[in-house]
Amino acid sequence: MSEEKLPAEENREKNVDSTNPAVEDSRLSSDMPLAISEGGVPKSEFDADLKVPLLIDEELTKLLVERGAKDYPASITTKILWIMAFGLPAGLASALFGYSFIASIFGMLFIGWLAGTLMARQVTIAMQNRHYAKVTRLLPRTLFWTTMWFPYTYNSHMAASDAFVRLLMLEGRFVEFQAVSLYSWGLIEPYAYKRRKSPKNWGVANNLAVALLSQWRFEEAAEVFRDLLKRPADKRAEAILLNNLALCLIKCGKIEEADVALTESRKKTSSQVLQFIGWRHDYIRAAIETEKGNLQEAEESIETAREKGIRYKDNLECQPRCDALMAKIRAKQGRMEEAELFYRNTIDALAGTNNPSYIALAAYTMEFAEFLDAQGKTEMALAQRDKALAYRDLNLTNELLAVEAIKDRLQSKKPIIIPMGLCNLSHRDVYVEAIPDFAKPAQEDLLGLLETEPDIDTVSKPENSDSESKS
Repeated sequence: MSEEKLPAEENREKNVDSTNPAVEDSRLSSDMPLAISEGGVPKSEFDADLKVPLLIDEELTKLLVERGAKDYPASITTKILWIMAFGLPAGLASALFGYSFIASIFGMLFIGWLAGTLMARQVTIAMQNRHYAKVTRLLPRTLFWTTMWFPYTYNSHMAASDAFVRLLMLEGRFVEFQAVSLYSWGLIEPYAYKRRKSPKNWGVANNLAVALLSQWRFEEAAEVFRDLLKRPADKRAEAILLNNLALCLIKCGKIEEADVALTESRKKTSSQVLQFIGWRHDYIRAAIETEKGNLQEAEESIETAREKGIRYKDNLECQPRCDALMAKIRAKQGRMEEAELFYRNTIDALAGTNNPSYIALAAYTMEFAEFLDAQGKTEMALAQRDKALAYRDLNLTNELLAVEAIKDRLQSKKPIIIPMGLCNLSHRDVYVEAIPDFAKPAQEDLLGLLETEPDIDTVSKPENSDSESKS
């Protein structure tokens, strides 16, 4: 990987305070998913075009953490009232009908656990089936219920929280992800922001780093991961943190360090943790081997990652990233047509979702533009570059709207309680269809292509060609 500065690093030097702690959802506990950052980092003259401003600054960071701390007493009060609302009927039942009070309490806890389990199962199934509108509809009540009955609903709360974070990651809602994390930090660690630069809870801090990583703030994310690894933790935590640190180091161009971190992660990974990490470990291994030039090993790791993505029903996130990496491998092998096909598959897969991650589309499309430019296909490269910039602008528009909505929510005196309350998970106003097809070849290029194919049985009439192009 090139040693020139990455876009995120340049942004950081210009306008990012390295002490700015962007944290992750504290109510989303230490079992957060391991997010893969959105796309590679283009390394050419196209680089500067993907730079984005720092949307959550020091002032907003402080407001979010302080609001979480301020809402902490309200969250405790709400939980006490919730338990009383269910406990009083149990007490009355035992007094009126002679039931054991202890048995009534256990019965109440069982109902709370069972309802939380069933609700979380609905969310998980909807997420696996990619029914994201249903997930959005079910999540608020599920997270509220499992929070009120926590820790008895620990597993169901983790499952619902996992679905929430994955939804944010898949749709590229990284500013909201960061805001939720900051609020959660204050909610579970009141006043901690005055004493620490990052959360004490390793899971919350890991999620902070993931939010930073996903916004291309690789050095800041790496700092958080390194700080966490200095603290005492079990092997499971260390394996997850090392896995994420390896990804950060790849993005920073520190391949050997990334290799060491990933190897150490594998040593600490049990079969249970390996299932949780899923395809990501093999994907990162493939990225390292690609940078080292070990293309056969990289391909094997990609195939393993694909298999795990399908096995663990995480193919929606896995497949486009593996395709993008395969495009790099094919380009290194000189198999340019296959590389171009993999790039197009990547972009099509991401654009085919209901609420796509525009920053991922921008990154991969810009990477594709760089590839085309290297092949001397200047016009197509510029067309893809324009398309990437349009995706970037859509992402920035959506993120700016999210920041304004978050600020409005913070002005309300009503306690937020559930961090998800900061987010608006409805469909965004701007869709992928708003992106024009810049990459469509000119008419003379199409005619030239047809002239080079003498075996074509039939050629469509011009008017039909026009109508198909419009469709």
